[in-house]
Amino acid sequence: MKRDNVHYLAVGSFVLIALAALLFSIAVLSGRTGATDAYYLYYQNIAGVKFGTPVFYEGFQVGQVEEIEPRREAGSLRYRLRLHIRRDWPIPEDSVARMTASGLLAVISIDIKGGQSARILSPGDEIKGAPSINLLATLNDTAEDFRALSRDTIRPLVKDLQTQLASLLAEFRGLSRDSVRPLMDKLRGDLERADLVTEASSVLVRLNDAAGSLQQWLSVENRNNAETALSNLAQASGKLHTVLGEVEQLREHAERVLSGVEGMVDENRGDLHGAVKELRQILTTLSLRVDTVGYHLEGSSRNIHEFTRQIRENPALLISAPAPQKFQGKAPR
Repeated sequence: MKRDNVHYLAVGSFVLIALAALLFSIAVLSGRTGATDAYYLYYQNIAGVKFGTPVFYEGFQVGQVEEIEPRREAGSLRYRLRLHIRRDWPIPEDSVARMTASGLLAVISIDIKGGQSARILSPGDEIKGAPSINLLATLNDTAEDFRALSRDTIRPLVKDLQTQLASLLAEFRGLSRDSVRPLMDKLRGDLERADLVTEASSVLVRLNDAAGSLQQWLSVENRNNAETALSNLAQASGKLHTVLGEVEQLREHAERVLSGVEGMVDENRGDLHGAVKELRQILTTLSLRVDTVGYHLEGSSRNIHEFTRQIRENPALLISAPAPQKFQGKAPR
């Protein structure tokens, strides 16, 4: 009998020690142990921040948000957050506090980026706040900038290039053999007459200028661009031929598949009719029961949501839950 009492005492002591260790761990994780100092922080938007939001300093939890007070100053609304941070924790004057989240679905926290100033903030001072970084908003702004760049810069540049290319092609078409031959005949007749040497010289100058212009249009870059365009056109033609062959093969395969499906339907027409009839009966039964199932699912989801909300706000409910209140409403059907 005496030995049993010793065993009971040992087991009871172990349970009490484990319970005390669990309570201490919960208190440490919630950041509510030890002496703290109050600091203040101002934000225009505090989406996701509430009482108990953890405060980190360079990734290490040093406190939490104790109070949120809205203040209207100079026609705008700002929120003053009172942070309780571990006592005697050094925070440089140029430190910056920013709302962050470790992931898209993670809880919002406040992370203090330590500064380089030699002056340390005193309890009650204001910590400089910086706006939070929103990944989706940043991507949206980048998309807007790219859209504006495409509309105001790239699209006009492409249109200008198209206009220049059309003008170049028009000048090439104008320099045909029929248009050059009369000019050469006139030049030959003028050179045969000695009294028109000056006019021939001016014509040669004009021809020289025209040749220079033509040489500029027929530059290496333009010839390379024309060759590249012709090469791309040939490659596209070859790929189109290959695609047409694959489409023809796909059509033949589809015809064979349709023939097989048609034969299968003819062979199993009776079984398919029976299966459709049974499926219609099953769907009718489900349609009669779907309201009841939806009602129970909705009630279960509400209970789970309420349970998780209470656990997030007070993890201690997992250890000591309050006594259930007497239900006063009507019992669900």
